[in-house]
Amino acid sequence: MGIIAKQSLRNIIILFLGVFLGALNIIFLYPIVLSEVEFGLTRILVTVSILAANIGAFGTPSILIKFLPFYKNTKATKSKLLLHIFKVSFISMIVVFLILLFSKSIILSFYDENASFFGDKYFLIFPLIFLIIINSLISSYCKGLYKSVLQNFLNDIAIRLIHTLLLVMLFFKFINFDLFLYGFIGGYGIVSIFLFFYLISINELTFSNLNVEKINNSKEMITYGGANFLSGIAGNLTNRIDSLMIAGMVGCALCGENKGLESVAIYSWGLYVASLIEMPARAVTSIALPYISQFWKDDNLKKIAELYKSSATSQLIVGALLFLGIWINLDVLFLINPKFQEAKWVIFFVGLGKLIHISAGLNGSIILTSRYYYYSTIFMIILVFITFLTNLALIPEYGIVGASIATAISIVAYNIISFLFLKIKFNLQPFSKGTIIVILIALISYLAAKYVHISEFLIADSLIKSFILLLIFVPSIIATNVSEDINKMFRKLFSIINFNSRKQ
Repeated sequence: MGIIAKQSLRNIIILFLGVFLGALNIIFLYPIVLSEVEFGLTRILVTVSILAANIGAFGTPSILIKFLPFYKNTKATKSKLLLHIFKVSFISMIVVFLILLFSKSIILSFYDENASFFGDKYFLIFPLIFLIIINSLISSYCKGLYKSVLQNFLNDIAIRLIHTLLLVMLFFKFINFDLFLYGFIGGYGIVSIFLFFYLISINELTFSNLNVEKINNSKEMITYGGANFLSGIAGNLTNRIDSLMIAGMVGCALCGENKGLESVAIYSWGLYVASLIEMPARAVTSIALPYISQFWKDDNLKKIAELYKSSATSQLIVGALLFLGIWINLDVLFLINPKFQEAKWVIFFVGLGKLIHISAGLNGSIILTSRYYYYSTIFMIILVFITFLTNLALIPEYGIVGASIATAISIVAYNIISFLFLKIKFNLQPFSKGTIIVILIALISYLAAKYVHISEFLIADSLIKSFILLLIFVPSIIATNVSEDINKMFRKLFSIINFNSRKQ
């Protein structure tokens, strides 16, 4: 097995472990340990800091990955590039800090009525922004050196483990909420320090003889970073603008001054539950991306078309099963905190949007790796405006459900635009008769499971419904052979089981 295959397998394992820990924290521990206001505050701090960090970094993480291959001659040249990139991001970060500092009153005026607690902790965003940028730069340096496994482990698992530990300590009152927040932010610093010394230990980072090295293509780097900066800003705004707007717009005269933060907590909880639907698709995308790049290089449109359709069908199968499984078991999840029942339709609309997105296959990756890659930036900017306008129209009237509808509309709009672009430019489209078959199987499986009612106990009833869903859905998918990839996976699984049974 080659280095790429090994890293892909390890990264997929890390991704799923990270998803598990994230689910443990977001779905279970945060609602149990923190109040809705405290939970909402952590979400808004992260949202604002990531957006500001994306601006402050000015596309430098992508510059590192793009240009590091040109500076791999010696340890000094690589280290010089990292230092040079850090200087660029540091200048940009200082500008962002000054803007946030001098516009504090303007920013907080939007949150005064419904999220005043954010104003009390406003200055915590500064260390968090700094640490996110540093972590992003060092992580990108590791990726550029093909050392992605450790940085993925630290960013996807270690940080979440730190948060888990902090939540447990807070629950048992070993620390207070302020110390929890300091530790929450400090986790990014711990990871960055660990990666820094790791790079030194493997002889990939030095601070000696850097003056003799020169960076010759700074202008080209800034141009490339600027393009990625715009795409990154657009992508982050699209994913996070709903939480920012909810915090400031959801509230009422008799609800309390932090109703906005409570709504952010409930919305974020529902959003994370819904996002589980697309997690497997993210793993597929990370693996498929280099293959698509190679197919474009070889001008092999046939292979791209095959991958486009097969990925769409496989992702729809897995996504539909996850969506239905979550929907059937929602009442069990609401036992964690009855207040979170407000997130029911958030989960439905966002989950449906995510399902439509993954059923459209690898459209974004195909465009991004094609000669028309700059259209990705254009589409993302269009998406920002759609997201902002739909949230602006729907949040005042429908609250967090309005935000979820706006998110779903934005996701569907992006996929329609991407679909039409690929169809017109390359005559590529992801759908087949298998798409219709999967949808029919999903509907039949859901209806059969939904109307079964055997036990009066909620958890037992949910387990039975889930079993019936699986019993109909999985064999039907295998029998119809709508996805060769899924069938291969099951054949491999059955062969492993048969092999182990014979050994016994």
